[in-house]
Amino acid sequence: IFDVIACEIAEKLDQGNPKEVIINVVRKWRRFWGQIPKEILSYEELIGLFSELWFLYNWLFKKMRIADAINSWRGPFLSRHDFEMKGKSIEVKATTNTKSRSHRINGIDQLLPPKEGELMLFSLRLREEHGSEETLPKLVALCQEKLKENIEVLSKFENTLAATGYSPIHDE
Repeated sequence: IFDVIACEIAEKLDQGNPKEVIINVVRKWRRFWGQIPKEILSYEELIGLFSELWFLYNWLFKKMRIADAINSWRGPFLSRHDFEMKGKSIEVKATTNTKSRSHRINGIDQLLPPKEGELMLFSLRLREEHGSEETLPKLVALCQEKLKENIEVLSKFENTLAATGYSPIHDE
């Protein structure tokens, strides 16, 4: 375990202040080991997380500062909408239904716009294909790669990801 942690610290040392790098890596591993073991995410939770990360990576990272995009990701903290920013909120919904784009709403509050702004809906239709290269672990890795230059933002992303119940233990 110490070898793994030391290797991660060594890999990230050139990405920022050594003290901050060490603190963030140790925090990450403390969070990992300190969590109560959780069962693998349900199919619906996997679909929801995949769609939020897909939206984050393919839309928000291209439309706004990456740190702002990560800070706007509020769904894992049980906020009313998945992404919240000044003047607007975005609710991300996904479906595997190939015949329609019907989505499950988790309460009428999800349809209410923010107090001072607008609510937008992003709909993503997914198809499960066992040979696909689009996987949740790959999407997580793409996001981490995009964030690696800013250790603080990467740490915020990993904290938010942990709040979803995602664990790399279940990547297989």
